[in-house]
Amino acid sequence: MFLPYFSPDGKSMLYAQSRPNTNNGFTDIWILKKNDNNWIQPTKVDSPISTLTRESTACMTFDKTIYFHQTETETD
Repeated sequence: MFLPYFSPDGKSMLYAQSRPNTNNGFTDIWILKKNDNNWIQPTKVDSPISTLTRESTACMTFDKTIYFHQTETETD
């Protein structure tokens, strides 16, 4: 887990994480959400954000729009 970012309301945290069981360095964006005072199980943010390429450095605006960095594009 790296590059954590807390949402403006403090109820979510976005972070980048390497894909399980891979050695290619590709990462996906994951999100932790806070329910009352407890953090619930993280979930991967689905497509179009998390793809077969490398995504990182995510942030969230007040209206919950997610911005992120993608370093490569998908190929066939």
